Amino acid sequence: MKYLMILIVIILILLIGYSIFIYKKLKSLKNAIDDEYYDIDINLKKRNDLIPKLIEKVKTLVKKKDLINAVMENKNKIIELDNRSELLKCDILISNDLDAMTKLVEKNKSIIKDMDYQALKQEINTIEKDLIDSRNSYNKAVNIYNVELSKKTVKVFGFIFGFKEEPLSKDEI
Repeated sequence: MKYLMILIVIILILLIGYSIFIYKKLKSLKNAIDDEYYDIDINLKKRNDLIPKLIEKVKTLVKKKDLINAVMENKNKIIELDNRSELLKCDILISNDLDAMTKLVEKNKSIIKDMDYQALKQEINTIEKDLIDSRNSYNKAVNIYNVELSKKTVKVFGFIFGFKEEPLSKDEI
């Protein structure tokens, strides 16, 4: 009987130790995701600050006013979103709309010579490249976390501790 009690205590200690290990590992992976998401968020704010300047510069040249409206609508929407998954989708929509708008505007040769436009375009392109890098880093962190969370033993403890799968940032919608 004494050995059985000792064995039960040892098993409980091992189980508690393992659960602490799993919790710390998942928490660390979740923090890495949050750090990568923070980088995306910073770049989104930078881009959102530039969008009104770009729109003001090109609004007379863009015939498709619905494209300008879509960019502004999504810019305003992204500020209000709390849901990470929806924000990441909206981010991609803005990137696609800005790309389409740039292609339309650059059919006008006079804008290509405009130095203010070129500076804005260069700054937005730099931010878009940073966003791509941030999205890739975020997706790597999410994949590592989600794979770890999908393991059978980890899944049980993850559920107990409230860890859930995280959404990926998709390049296209």
